[in-house]
Amino acid sequence: MAYNESPDMVAYTIGRVVMNLMDTGSAISDDMIVKSLVQIIDRGPGERVSPEMAKGALISLCANSNHNAARRYSAAIIARDTITRQGS
Repeated sequence: MAYNESPDMVAYTIGRVVMNLMDTGSAISDDMIVKSLVQIIDRGPGERVSPEMAKGALISLCANSNHNAARRYSAAIIARDTITRQGS
C-alpha cells in the first residue's frame, strides 16, 4: 500500500513534520508543511519521516486541497520519479 493511500500514515507524517517545526521554533503554516515535506523528499529522511512517507503526504495534500504550491511540487516530484524509473 502506498503511503498516500493510508489516512493514518498521512496524518502521522504531517504530525511529525508539524512537531519538528514546533521543536525548531518555525512558523506552522500550510506553506511550511509543504516546504518541509519537499525538503525531506529532496534531502533524505527527516525526523522519523522517510522520503516515501513525505511523498505520500504531499500527494494526499495535493489531492485534498487547493494549495497551488503543493500541486506544483507534487507534479514535479511525480514527473521526476517517472523519468528516473524510465531511465533505469
